Amino acid sequence: MLIRSDDTFYEIKSKNTNHLWIIKKNLSSNHLIHLYHKHSVDMQYYHKQKSVNTVRFAIDMIKSHDDFVMKTKIL
Repeated sequence: MLIRSDDTFYEIKSKNTNHLWIIKKNLSSNHLIHLYHKHSVDMQYYHKQKSVNTVRFAIDMIKSHDDFVMKTKIL
């Protein structure tokens, strides 16, 4: 779910885990996209999860993380 966005970032919330993510463009870096993550709205800060080359790869990483979290909760 999209929470907010502008020309440089998207802030989204996973429907599967309720984790929050920021996908941020950074044109001054070798990696064009920085991915930030936090586990809940109550957490004050995001932590940097990864730097990637495309938004598509960032979304794939979020999906992979969701899969991991959901499998871990089941066990």
